[in-house]
Amino acid sequence: MPFNALPGFTNNTATGNTNGDYLAISAGTLNTTLALGPANSLNNGAFVLVGDITIGGSGVLNLAAGTVFKASGLRAVGVDGALHCAGTAANPVVFTSLDDDAYAGDTNKNGAATSPSAGQWHGLSFTTTADASTLDNVRVRYAGNGSVAAVALAQADISLTHATIEFSAWTGLFLGPTTYPIVNRVCLQQLRGSGARRWRRNRCTAGFTLCTAAGNAGGNYIRLASSNVTSNEVLAPANTLNATGVFVFASSVTVNPGVTLTLPAGDILKWTGTSSGLFINGTVTCNGAQGNPVVFTSIDDDSAGGDTTNNGPTVGSPGTWRGIATNGGAGPCTLTNVVLRYGGASGLPAISLIAQGAVLSGVSVQSCQGAALDLSGNARPTVSGCTFSNNARAVDGVPLDALTAFTGNTASGNSGGNYLRVTSGGAGVAPVLSIGPANLLNGTSGHRLCLEHRHRQRADRDVRRRHRREVCRRLFALDQWRAALQRDGGQPRGVHVATRRCVRWRHHEQWWRDGAGSRRLGRHDVRQQLRRQRAHLHGHPVRRCRWSPRGDDVRGRCDVRSRHDRKLGGRRH
Repeated sequence: MPFNALPGFTNNTATGNTNGDYLAISAGTLNTTLALGPANSLNNGAFVLVGDITIGGSGVLNLAAGTVFKASGLRAVGVDGALHCAGTAANPVVFTSLDDDAYAGDTNKNGAATSPSAGQWHGLSFTTTADASTLDNVRVRYAGNGSVAAVALAQADISLTHATIEFSAWTGLFLGPTTYPIVNRVCLQQLRGSGARRWRRNRCTAGFTLCTAAGNAGGNYIRLASSNVTSNEVLAPANTLNATGVFVFASSVTVNPGVTLTLPAGDILKWTGTSSGLFINGTVTCNGAQGNPVVFTSIDDDSAGGDTTNNGPTVGSPGTWRGIATNGGAGPCTLTNVVLRYGGASGLPAISLIAQGAVLSGVSVQSCQGAALDLSGNARPTVSGCTFSNNARAVDGVPLDALTAFTGNTASGNSGGNYLRVTSGGAGVAPVLSIGPANLLNGTSGHRLCLEHRHRQRADRDVRRRHRREVCRRLFALDQWRAALQRDGGQPRGVHVATRRCVRWRHHEQWWRDGAGSRRLGRHDVRQQLRRQRAHLHGHPVRRCRWSPRGDDVRGRCDVRSRHDRKLGGRRH
């Protein structure tokens, strides 16, 4: 029977029919406005779909309270126009399988010979032109055949309220890209799919309120996939199923430039893949509280939000997911009272900061495969009261001038060391940089600062340059003094020692310039050399000359080597 003929049937009865006392609706498309209710069926019973039906773009189907549709075989209901279901709590509008005797009785008259099961028909699907649809007090049962959601919304912003979706062979509710429905007081239960709900945009969650889930084999959670945050959004615990605060991400989430993502206290973000993580080109604000933090963790971590996947007690492992990364153009991000666990896939940092202005306060990074925190580029964050425990490394890539913004942080159990690893001097370092134990990890208890090798070499090179400049200055003064003595015709005692030392110092100067030497003067050596110069400037020899066996030869050999020179076997002048 075609749809258009149904309104002409009212208050009819049927009995004793072998295959069932019902009206069978054949495949077809509705392009007009049609109103149906229990009175249009036989015995106030069910309408049976024996073919796929479609509500066309110009079609409108209004269903009264108590209307029951049963699918015979793998049938589907497609909506391009509008479907309005006005059920009540006592008399919902029902879409179910022909074998389901719970509503409208034993429609196929086979008694207990058959029983309903998940996936006996496809379900309801709404296209982009079905935004006007409203489903209130609706039950959708035993759908989901062929990995099709019981209710699938392909960019359809419908209203779904006081509904129950149950016994589906796949996901109960699926939302395609740019789909922002209103979903209020919806119960999703006994589903066999990968999750209670699945959609592709974070913004969808704002329309979900007071929804519940129970007994779903794939888990009682919200599952987000391929998400880009394109406008200012808030992911609130109230928008999750059972108000647990759990959002499950199947892939990475990118916050676009100029956009702010806000995560209130109580949010629990769980990640399922090693490439999944939060990548920030805009701004992220995590407003956790003491005792109620914002949690980033693995989907296997049952210590946060309970057994999300309904697979029994599980514990996460390091490297299950990627982590949090800010890119160069990101705005100022704030992470307050945040817990991050089991990140750092492939040894990458759990938190990677490139942009300026990030503020980390009360952040705890635990059990990650890579470094807990890594800085690069222009990152100069403010990090206070944070803990880094049981990671591959505590803090890596820190510019020297960024240390002053680290205060009151602790580290323990990190396999690569519980220290700040400084790998650059930073641009525009102040002439005076004050760094104390409070700027390092663990305060005054076992604090440690590690300079990366090439930057230690750079620091040594700078010291050698300062020594060289000081030597040149002293040698210039000595040469001026010698020139003055030669003009006056006088030569005080020991001047040959000074002259020989001048040659020695010139040798050192050339040695430094050529870069051929492998030794640099220490602080003690520089002080000793300068004391010698000052002594000669006042006409006093540094030490007594060791004369040759000829004794009367004033030009005999003189040992002017320092203690350091003699230790290293330096030449004697």
